[in-house]
Amino acid sequence: MLREATRLGVYDYVTPLPESGLALAEWRLAVRRKLLAARPRKAAPEPTSVLRRKAVPLPPRGVVVIGGSTGGAPAVEAVLRDLPKDFPWAVVVAVHLPELFTDTLVERLRKVSALPVMAATAGSRLEAGRVLVAPGGRNLVVQPVAATPWVEWQTNFGNEAGPDVPSVDVLMHSVVRALGRHVLGVVLTGFGQDGTAGATFIRQQGGVVVAQDEATSAVFGMPKSVIQAGQADAVLPLNAIADFVVRHVQSTPVARFNRFSSLSYSMPAQ
Repeated sequence: MLREATRLGVYDYVTPLPESGLALAEWRLAVRRKLLAARPRKAAPEPTSVLRRKAVPLPPRGVVVIGGSTGGAPAVEAVLRDLPKDFPWAVVVAVHLPELFTDTLVERLRKVSALPVMAATAGSRLEAGRVLVAPGGRNLVVQPVAATPWVEWQTNFGNEAGPDVPSVDVLMHSVVRALGRHVLGVVLTGFGQDGTAGATFIRQQGGVVVAQDEATSAVFGMPKSVIQAGQADAVLPLNAIADFVVRHVQSTPVARFNRFSSLSYSMPAQ
């Protein structure tokens, strides 16, 4: 009997109503106490510090920009699959695709990545360990966020002229202008030369560029253009790129972006 009552969610009872007098008053108090005890309790509110941290996350230590075209979707999957869930840099992806295929690409990447993946919208904040995908058919740019306690960056949409949209060059240029040397460019398989001008700008400002090798590229155009321009710090097979990215990030001095002082650096803890 007790087991059946527990299964049904019954955990207390009341006695029959007394006729009058002191017993009736005590019965009413007992019923009130039991009703108050059975009332669902509200969860305790999170501390203000936790709410503030969720609303304004700390900016990433740097940004990885991954670009590609033909064959780029599975290539990006291969890179993201091997990035750890505690990856301390933001990741921004631009693959030449029509707008219709943006959601499909995002869902593909979510299935393989330990990092959260979402399509970038105007005002999306760059966060450590989060992947933002440039919507198809639109150029994506990164720019500083004003009126925050520290330096932050967000995405927006730029000029959509040109055959390669979203443009890897446009995205890389904007990231470098916003962050300086703490940028790692990854140029993957694809037709054309998009990414070469961006890779050049990354390296001019002290950043690093890695290009996919010919053997693992579906189309060697974009990586080949970067390599021939002398702008690839490393040329690697697809399955080795994520390891290169992780090792580079771990060995890069941590940038402290302070809104009220110049940029300072410290070495990451070993």
